[in-house]
Amino acid sequence: MPVTMASAPEQQKVTALIKEAISVLCKNSLSYTTTFTVEGVLTVTKDCAQRFQIVIDETIGDPSLCQPVKYEETEGTWSDGLTGVCNY
Repeated sequence: MPVTMASAPEQQKVTALIKEAISVLCKNSLSYTTTFTVEGVLTVTKDCAQRFQIVIDETIGDPSLCQPVKYEETEGTWSDGLTGVCNY
């Protein structure tokens, strides 16, 4: 069976619902001070043939309070463990 794409309106609806659901789950489950970011790619396959990808790159909160993550070459670690250095 050849791979085909789901319809554009269907993709948009599912994408919006999944992004919103993930944001709500994180907001209600995570303890955070300034921000959290959700990043990832999800592939949805319908009827074994229609598939599309949802790219998530959502930041909740005030990203201006965080600095970019820095990788410390000498120690082989991230500057804050996982997420970035926050100034709060």
